[in-house]
Amino acid sequence: MPALYENSFARSRAVTIASCDFIGILSSASLIKYGAGKDDYAIITAGTALKLAYNWKLFNRLILQPNVTTAYTFLNPMNLVNFQSVNIDQTQVNGLTIAPSLRLTYKNEEGFEPYIYGGCVIPVMSDIKATANGIESDKMNLNTWAQFGAGIRRRITDRITCFLDTVIRTGGRNGWGLMFNIQIAI
Repeated sequence: MPALYENSFARSRAVTIASCDFIGILSSASLIKYGAGKDDYAIITAGTALKLAYNWKLFNRLILQPNVTTAYTFLNPMNLVNFQSVNIDQTQVNGLTIAPSLRLTYKNEEGFEPYIYGGCVIPVMSDIKATANGIESDKMNLNTWAQFGAGIRRRITDRITCFLDTVIRTGGRNGWGLMFNIQIAI
């Protein structure tokens, strides 16, 4: 018998608008999940994000891109009972963040595009209250954090693009991240 049985439904949409050097991306996602086994839980979550950016071309090779991302997240965890029969209740989360940043990209003839970026993430709403078997925990929230990174993007063909990216976060959220991605247009 498996340790966890899980059913879920997810849905997402994204719309990209680009005009010359202006870029706008609007995305939304939702998820309903129920799990049973050692821990029983149900989660409803939804969110939407908007990113706006403008590309300034400098000296024919450099692109300076100021951008801002705003995101709203709704999370409603229900009926969480862990394997020790502890009943954990949590308030609904309504999270709103604003993330301004600046990116500098160098474009060369071979299709490689190295870049560096820096910015911050400002959680406007993020308070969470939780109880475990009726015992109330301290209110939890996120603090503002800064993030700095570098990466390289490579367009292999008209349909295939890949990138490698690293980021360092400090402040309300600390850590280091590494991401690799391959995009294939159909």
